[in-house]
Amino acid sequence: MRLHWIWFAAILALAAPVMAQTPGEIGVTYDWMHANAPVAECGCFSLNGGGVEAAWKLDERFALAAEAGAARASGQDLTLASYLAGPRLHLLSDKKSRGTRMDPYAQMLLGGAHAGGPLAGVISRSSNSFALRVGGGLNLRLNESWSVRLFEVDYLLTLLPNGVNDHQNIVLVNGGLLFRFGKGNRGSHLVPVP
Repeated sequence: MRLHWIWFAAILALAAPVMAQTPGEIGVTYDWMHANAPVAECGCFSLNGGGVEAAWKLDERFALAAEAGAARASGQDLTLASYLAGPRLHLLSDKKSRGTRMDPYAQMLLGGAHAGGPLAGVISRSSNSFALRVGGGLNLRLNESWSVRLFEVDYLLTLLPNGVNDHQNIVLVNGGLLFRFGKGNRGSHLVPVP
């Protein structure tokens, strides 16, 4: 699983020169997940963890987002990590959002998932699979550089082996803190703070 974090950090480091010129944001989040129970068992369980993310604006409404996160279900002895990237649509363009601090968005991210622990796989204690994350959220701009993720709600699909249908349906909810960077990003959306 460390290799996934190293891969994500290397991409961010290589992108640093581009990030200085392109408007975007980086952030940290607290993640809560609600997952379906193991096959042939009743009920569901929750996972708690966190993530890091980055997004680069392509124009006023579209951005490319990347995220990596991990969460653990202590009662189930399961750790789930994901690393995904894809398009993000800001529902208000820069021009329309000048009078508000709210930044609603929708996204679809594709990538991979890694699970570790007794519930991670039928054959071994860890497994990897395709992952899809679809949803959206709402950020609140505090000033030119900082925003708070009020909430994000996503559907996360993983295809980890479970001995029956090899897919998991997960609801992911997060919140966090975002730092905005790059030319053209600072002050372009905000009304003065009273």
